[in-house]
Amino acid sequence: MLLSLLLYGCTPQPHDESFHLVRRLGQATENVLVDRESRHVLESKAIHEIDVPDAAGCVLELGYGSTGSGKYEVHAAARSKDGDILDLLSEKVAGGTWNYRRIKLPQSKLESLRLEVKITRNGPPGNAVAKPRWSRPLLYCPVGRDKIKPNNVLLICLDTLRADRLGSYGNTLGLTPNIDKLAREGTVFEHGYAQFPNTLASHATMFTGYYPTQHGLLPGTIAGISADELTLARIFADNGYRTVAYTEDAYVGSSFGFGAGFDQFHDGPETNAKEQFPGHAAETFARASKWLRERPDTPFFMFLHTYEVHAPYLPDRGRIKVVQQRAGFNYGGKFKFKFESLFELSYNRGRLKLTYEDLQQISYLYDAEVMKLDEEVGRFRNLLERLGILDSTLVVIVSDHGEEFSEHRFLGHGETLHAQALHVPMIMRLPGSVAAGMKVGSRVGLIDLAPTLAELSGIDSPMKQRPARSLLPLMTGANRGERRVFSQLNASRGSCKHWKVGDFKTCPYDGVALRDDTHTYIRAEVSGDEELYDTKLDPQELHNLAAEAPAHLLADYAQVVARFRESLAEGSLTSVPIEVDRSTEDKLKALGYVE
Repeated sequence: MLLSLLLYGCTPQPHDESFHLVRRLGQATENVLVDRESRHVLESKAIHEIDVPDAAGCVLELGYGSTGSGKYEVHAAARSKDGDILDLLSEKVAGGTWNYRRIKLPQSKLESLRLEVKITRNGPPGNAVAKPRWSRPLLYCPVGRDKIKPNNVLLICLDTLRADRLGSYGNTLGLTPNIDKLAREGTVFEHGYAQFPNTLASHATMFTGYYPTQHGLLPGTIAGISADELTLARIFADNGYRTVAYTEDAYVGSSFGFGAGFDQFHDGPETNAKEQFPGHAAETFARASKWLRERPDTPFFMFLHTYEVHAPYLPDRGRIKVVQQRAGFNYGGKFKFKFESLFELSYNRGRLKLTYEDLQQISYLYDAEVMKLDEEVGRFRNLLERLGILDSTLVVIVSDHGEEFSEHRFLGHGETLHAQALHVPMIMRLPGSVAAGMKVGSRVGLIDLAPTLAELSGIDSPMKQRPARSLLPLMTGANRGERRVFSQLNASRGSCKHWKVGDFKTCPYDGVALRDDTHTYIRAEVSGDEELYDTKLDPQELHNLAAEAPAHLLADYAQVVARFRESLAEGSLTSVPIEVDRSTEDKLKALGYVE
């Protein structure tokens, strides 16, 4: 018996019941990147036979794509337990993009799924499709009316955003009214710190729950997250969530393994080494918005990342004028409208001299970028509200690190372990689960995000053998005791006296920062240099007290840092060697990470 089944287009049809992602069919063998989007695909062969569970009334999502330009054919059929063949899909598709279809399955029990891909040559042989692939099929089934549907999870990382630029963290220039609104509606961690002042290492810590020297994604190392590593995304994927990411590539791209655990991972627009990289928040948020409008009716985990406020600073002139007017600042120097990444590197090496007014203007250029970013966040929040999912979505806003404006002789990040480079916003909003208007004063770290988001979603975190710990006790008042937060830094270019161009590994800085309720203690292991700051009297960490501090206090902190180092000595290196493609390398150059 041949049946013609209901085929959904890109826009989901209304359902009488809610659906839940219950199974990823088949075994994924690799990630394939098509048009900047990475997906887990089945092994490269023309025909797949996949056993399916009792899928009566469920929805099957099929994805397929090819890097080639020619057309190819896709066919899908299913076999029922009675032996009937059900024709699911048959069409010709253009190469160069991912396609997907949602198919409503019949009420009969299915035995297997048959997928077939055929190459169709159009024109000369050079126009043939290159390896069309099936992405791993997804099976959605109805959720019983008596079952509580889990919340969605939206993790937004605003790269390079200092906490003190937000009104919710004390800024008075009114740069971030939209983020501040989310903060008032949720819980703010007043003292959140990154575990490394660098994009790659910090994101890897967020996703794995390991400290940087444990996961191994450090400056000077061309490595990525292992494809089979337990990550934040995989926790949600293993618990029935659709997982999708929209990033801007470079250090937060599929090349570095961040696609592990995601059903769809978007690397963002391409760039080239000659262009400045202004960040693409508008485009990145727009792509994510499109997915939300077309999403399947199932809980999702979405990771959203933008480099908008990362150097180079290239804000529009209108916002620059607004910031200067609010700050009462007039400037007539050469950095009126932009500040490029190469200037930052030159300053850190002592080759570029900047006046106090120059440094102030550079900081205000950054502020103008922050204003633009906040507007994008506001538009995205409004979309969630219009779609009716704002209050059923755990919204989390963080940054991976901050930015220095010569408070400690350096510009940018990755040079020191001071607050300007590590103090980041951490905001969570979910009515009914996260208290509105709460401010958590304990020191906390980005390393604890994964178990916290899992627990807030009713998932028992599988990361209990890792350093990461849930912050939920702090959010509920069950535990308000002192917490110590550790951060690490190696291969700091600015801290090297004999740093060579292009050679990150010549720098042996090897620093650790320890923060508690009273002090910040920073120790460079190679040199033995120590810094000590009073966290209450000197939150900006500008006055080093090490020379006048009691010897026993420094010795106590040094001992705690030594024990921390020892605890990581047997840590598991989870990174694997990778090859960086030209597009990613160009983007790293545009961001100032690679020369």
